[in-house]
Parts: sequence; C-alpha cells; structure tokens
Amino acid sequence: MRGAIRAACKIHISYVDPSDKRTERTVWPLVIGYLHAVRVLIAWCELRNDFRSFRLDRIAGVTILDDRIPMDPGVLRRRWHATLGLPRTN
Repeated sequence: MRGAIRAACKIHISYVDPSDKRTERTVWPLVIGYLHAVRVLIAWCELRNDFRSFRLDRIAGVTILDDRIPMDPGVLRRRWHATLGLPRTN
C-alpha cells in the first residue's frame, strides 16, 4: 500500500466491517497512520465519494490498480486535513 501511495495509484480493497460484512471498494490511498492501537489507511473512497479510514487489519485483499489518482496527491491530502478541523501548519 505504501508503494501505491508513493506512485499515486488507485487500489481495490476487499474490506470486512465489524459485523463481518465484506465490501469491495476502489480507493485513492493517501496516508497510513495510527488510531489508538491499530493502523489505518486514510483514502478517498469512490463508493462513498468522501474520505474514509480503513483499519488495515480488516482489509482482506488488496489489488494495486494501473489507474492513477486523477489529481495531485498533495492537494488531496490538504483537502483531507482541512476536514479534520485542525489548525493549519506550513
């Protein structure tokens, strides 16, 4: 996934939610980080047309696609950061 982030490539994931329901998503990966004791992928989700976080331990499968993210990843990260309501940093 880190390679896909660096290459600005879309990925297709098979995700299992807390109730064991599996969904298929195409996402634009932005950041891998930590939330409490788990690692999460922050991505733009094409299905939801919004930013989403996905616990890495719930991702059952990953395919890195040849399709590139259709915008500058830095711009997309700044848009995600703005949704957090945190003070701006330079």
